[in-house]
Amino acid sequence: MRSSAAMVLLLLLIAVSAPAVEAGARGVISCTPADIDMMPANWNIDDGACVRVDLGILSPGDTLSFDVESDAAVDILLFAASSISVYQNEQNYRHDSVWQEESVFESFTGAGQWHWTAPSDRGDTRWYLVIDNMAHPQDQGNGAQGGSLASVTLDSQTITSPTFGIVDTIVRLDVGEHAVLAGPLTLDAGTQVDLFATTMEGHPDVFLMTQAQLDLYEAGGTAAARIDETDMLLISTERNLVWSVTEEYEGTDLYLVVDNRAGPSGGGAGTSIVATTVVMDLTPVLEPVISDAENLATVDVGASVMLDASETPNRSDQIPSTGFHWDTNGDGIDDTVGLTVNVSWTQPTNVTIRLRVIAEDGRSDSVYLEIEVSDISPPEADIGASETIRRDFDDDLVLSAAFSDNWGIASVEWLVDGMVIDSYDSSNFDDGRSFTFRFDPTYSAGEHIVTLRVTDEQGQVSEDTATIELYDSTPPIVASPTEEITVVLGTSYRFEPEVIDPESVSLDYSWDFDIETDGDGDGDPTNDVDA
Repeated sequence: MRSSAAMVLLLLLIAVSAPAVEAGARGVISCTPADIDMMPANWNIDDGACVRVDLGILSPGDTLSFDVESDAAVDILLFAASSISVYQNEQNYRHDSVWQEESVFESFTGAGQWHWTAPSDRGDTRWYLVIDNMAHPQDQGNGAQGGSLASVTLDSQTITSPTFGIVDTIVRLDVGEHAVLAGPLTLDAGTQVDLFATTMEGHPDVFLMTQAQLDLYEAGGTAAARIDETDMLLISTERNLVWSVTEEYEGTDLYLVVDNRAGPSGGGAGTSIVATTVVMDLTPVLEPVISDAENLATVDVGASVMLDASETPNRSDQIPSTGFHWDTNGDGIDDTVGLTVNVSWTQPTNVTIRLRVIAEDGRSDSVYLEIEVSDISPPEADIGASETIRRDFDDDLVLSAAFSDNWGIASVEWLVDGMVIDSYDSSNFDDGRSFTFRFDPTYSAGEHIVTLRVTDEQGQVSEDTATIELYDSTPPIVASPTEEITVVLGTSYRFEPEVIDPESVSLDYSWDFDIETDGDGDGDPTNDVDA
């Protein structure tokens, strides 16, 4: 088995190491074919040879990473399927309309890494990467010119963009230039910023700036003012940096800058061109917040309570509108979804509220709130009598009542002048919604108070009253209102009339001793008050 494997390997190396190009009379280039599924791969590319790697059909925005190592100078070229024929036909391919300049590296030797994103100026397109170890008539001496065997190792992978990817691109800058790759970015405190950079050419600086710092920088100032904690200066090798946004920069417009100027201190000199890959991703903070929690410690039974998560940090839209999950009964199961929800409880209890937020990237976090649900509001009681009610002794007084409670009614009572007349408990309190009463002669004419008293299950009491003006509509009955008697002149006589009026305990008496004479001149001789 080992000898067989060795034979296969030998044949493979011979095939790859064979001349990959022949410039015939027609000047047509034929490269050794390869494809991305072979990665990683190694080739020994002869002088005057090339390798063409089929990267497949890519959609706009698809991103590939490349790792390359070569022990001799080669040209790394990238072409769309529609333009690679220009290269293969030995025409002038060193033009922006033919090759993809941002992913072209001439006279490359050593090791390097870069990312490339399929452009958005076309639809789905097949792409080719060419590793060239030859001189061309159209080179005019530019780039690698072959001359020796080149051992090249290449690996390429498709990059899956993270949920909160901000930028992943290769940046090319001339001497003294800079580029703002992203911004304005407004972030929450605690959000993690992940920065990565690797360079194929030059040694730039990468950092974050605020709007004020960027304005000063673009007006000709140096990068002395920047967010120092984000510095990746003098990039010559692969660099990584993680920075958590502090409260100082929360809500502030931030910008990602690649600098190829001289300075800042410790940074690149800005004296050569730059071809550097820069990647920025976010891990937004997850910190669920229940607003106004201090005022939700105790709530009333039956009261509609709004649970509000709008103060939860979400500047990166890390939590979708469907990512706010509430458990409002403490059973550990989410029962409603929304940034704000309204909920109520029908009886006193202690409940643990949970707000669980689920981010776009699948992360989740929870916060809890203890709520005591108590009956803190008294019942409502209303007779509906805003004015004094006049009733005769012979009339029935009929009153209707409206009452309710957020938890439960324990009793309903009707009182007249403070004395309980009717009483109902929790089993029949609905019968107490009306009250009928007749004032008997034991009550005196005048003002009386009827009270509705409602007690809830918590023992809280509410009352409403009606004022009743009781009057006597019937006159007293005099057994003999007029009577003739004979008395002796000068002798006293005691008059004791028989008067009946059961509705009036106190009566006023007046006497007219001469019904023939109109003593008060009112035209009626029978109503004079003589005594």
